[in-house]
Amino acid sequence: MPGTTHRWCKWHVLRKAKEHLGPHYTKRSDFRAAFHKVVNEMLTVDEFEAAWADLLDRYKLHNNTFLIQIFEVMHKWAKPYFSGKFCAKQTSTQRSESANHLLKGYIPPACPMNLFVKQYSKLQFDREAEEGFQEKRTRLGGVVLRYNFPLEEHASQVYTRTMFEMFGQALYRAGRYDVEEVERGTRYHVRHIEAEKREKWCREMHAVDVHEGGARYTCECSLFEHMGMLCCHAIEVLLHLGCGRYLAFM
Repeated sequence: MPGTTHRWCKWHVLRKAKEHLGPHYTKRSDFRAAFHKVVNEMLTVDEFEAAWADLLDRYKLHNNTFLIQIFEVMHKWAKPYFSGKFCAKQTSTQRSESANHLLKGYIPPACPMNLFVKQYSKLQFDREAEEGFQEKRTRLGGVVLRYNFPLEEHASQVYTRTMFEMFGQALYRAGRYDVEEVERGTRYHVRHIEAEKREKWCREMHAVDVHEGGARYTCECSLFEHMGMLCCHAIEVLLHLGCGRYLAFM
């Protein structure tokens, strides 16, 4: 399968970091929070590399063997190097491992086949009942529109409850950006209004392109291509253009 993308599980990378970094990697350590921010939030390669260098300078870890080794193979696990590869935000094997744990709760080791079928059916029934409960809860409770944009209302109709909450976070972050038209109707620069207050390695500007007369939007951060969620930069362009009511989330 020549087109297959192979990557390291992020969960295992973080577990190895905990093992090798010792006192630097504790819940009370500033380094742990900074390290997770670099791993989880960097969108572009230049941001990641600048943030990594800043991390090593700040905590004097240039000679740490583990950090040197994982930086040499960063293209196998770091988020920005997979920005164009769709993974629906599944960057670790943790979901399959949790599914295995759930299955073991229903099915004892070395059980006969007839018991396996019976218990698996019970597991499936319980999961479907839980999903039905969550769907009913969503229908009865609905969603809360926090910003009263047509774009937000449309998103509430096409996204699940969890995805809509993530969309709301992106919509909130979009409010910190200004839009500049570079090429009429096709390219826009989205610039953070308080770039001086952010970390020095954070990009203050992203380019957003409009395709097919507004039917599709792409940002150079490639968040949509990576996980299927519109980034705050593209959302801000949509709001700037007054679009979104009939936007197809493709």
